[in-house]
Amino acid sequence: PNFYRKFGYIAQSRSFTSICLVMSFIHQLLLSNRTTTTREVYYVFVTHFRNQRECDDVILDVAKILGVSRRSLGLSASPKGWFCGCVEITRKGALPSGKDVSGSIDGTALPSIQGLPITREWTERDEFGCTEDGVEIKVSSKNAKVILVIEKEGVYNRLSEERIFDRIPCILVTGKGFPDLATRALVNTLHRELKLPVIGLCDCNPYGISVLAVYHCAGDRMGIDGRMRYSVPIQWLGLRPSEVARLKDDMPA
Repeated sequence: PNFYRKFGYIAQSRSFTSICLVMSFIHQLLLSNRTTTTREVYYVFVTHFRNQRECDDVILDVAKILGVSRRSLGLSASPKGWFCGCVEITRKGALPSGKDVSGSIDGTALPSIQGLPITREWTERDEFGCTEDGVEIKVSSKNAKVILVIEKEGVYNRLSEERIFDRIPCILVTGKGFPDLATRALVNTLHRELKLPVIGLCDCNPYGISVLAVYHCAGDRMGIDGRMRYSVPIQWLGLRPSEVARLKDDMPA
C-alpha cells in the first residue's frame, strides 16, 4: 500500500511505538482466535494512549500498513448508530455457542425511541447475506420509499418518537455524527437490497456536509475500509445558503 511513516525522525518515535504496541496486541488476538472491540485495545494500553481517538487512529494506521480491513484484525467498534422505521430484519441460524437467533424484528415496533442498535454483523455479512457465524440475515420492507440518514441523534430521536415513518414510509438511520463502519455498511445494504434512495438530513455547515460526505466516500485515511467501500449516492435534504437570498421577499421584516 502507498502508506509509510518516517520512523527515523524523533517526532515519529511515539507513532512507531504505538504501532508496535497495537500490532503486538493484534498478533496475540489472532493467535488466540478471538475478537474484541477497539475500546479494549485502548484500556490495555491506557497508560500509553492519551485518549480513545489516538488509539483508533493507530488502529487505522496498522490496517492500512497491512492492507487489510479492521475486521481482519479481529477488531470492531462498540455499537454507535441506531435505526428504525419501515424495515424488517429476519435472522436464521444459530451462533457457534448453539444459541438459536432465528426470528424477525419489525423496525416500527420500537423497544425505545432509539430503535435498534447497528452492530458489527452488518460488516460481517457476505454477498449471500450470511455472517461469519453462519447466521443468515435478510432485510425487507413492504412500503419504505426512502432511507433518511440523520446527522444529529437528537433530531433522530424526535422523528422516531413522532413515528414519522407512519406518515412518510421511510427508514431512519443515525450514526450520531460521523458514522462508524457498521452504520455505513447498514446504509449500503439497505440501499442495494431494497433499491431505495438515500437522503441526508444535516446542519447547513461544513461539519454537517462532511458527515454526509463520509457515506459517499470515506477517504483514504481508513485504508481498505475507506474510499468507495460501502459508498451510497446520498442526497442532501435542507435549505442551502444560496436559497436564502431568494426567500428574502417572503421573510418577515
